[in-house]
Amino acid sequence: MIDIHTYILPNIDSGPKEVQGFLNMARSLVKCGVTSVVATPVFDCMDSTFSRHELFLYASAANDWLDDSLIPLRVLPGQLIPVSSHLLQHYKEKQLLTLNHTDKYLLLSLPNEDVSPYLEQVLYDLQLQGIVPILQSPECYPAFRDDPEKLYDLVKQGVITQLNAGSILGLNGKKERKAAFTFMKHRLAHVIASGANGKNYWDYSLSKAYDVISDEYGTSRLYTFMENAEAIVDGRAVRREEPEAFRRMRLFKLWA
Repeated sequence: MIDIHTYILPNIDSGPKEVQGFLNMARSLVKCGVTSVVATPVFDCMDSTFSRHELFLYASAANDWLDDSLIPLRVLPGQLIPVSSHLLQHYKEKQLLTLNHTDKYLLLSLPNEDVSPYLEQVLYDLQLQGIVPILQSPECYPAFRDDPEKLYDLVKQGVITQLNAGSILGLNGKKERKAAFTFMKHRLAHVIASGANGKNYWDYSLSKAYDVISDEYGTSRLYTFMENAEAIVDGRAVRREEPEAFRRMRLFKLWA
């Protein structure tokens, strides 16, 4: 099992505060069946701690600690990148790190208040550079919950979406859970990740979310999500099913 979105690097962002905490988190994830995780601290253009070079060094050190402790887990480098009008500039200046440094996928977070007015242009510009954008947790954003056709349009344009495992389990709220299942039903979801950090890893959500997906949709859908996570870290194309459009007559009370 591969988790493409975690905060596992010690003393970085929401990761464990020390190396021993990192090792404890790693052991816990391995017990849940995890074999590889992508470390995705939030990109901050003002903080060199999160530079590409530094993240490679941190990931390498983390894997050395895992090897020394005989823990069968691999930490892969990555970032969670907030969408901004300067995103393409940051990419061209080689400040951004694709997931597992494959030059294929960027994991993007959206502004909390609303979908950015320049979102579509940023996503389009990235795709012109050969990058596949992955939208993190669209079910947590009111703009997509209130009008899921916005997400449908982006998926039709080639954007990948990553649902949060906690949303599937109802840990992020009822609206978020309902949206997550609606997106899965309409084939607007491509990969699931946990966002596990130094404080919540003990109640790991990805394996539990996979159990729910298997019960609800069967093993075929489950394997698609799992295989897509593997494809992303390998830099290969994910499996995309044709998304199902929403009927406009239903939208006005979709989240009532």
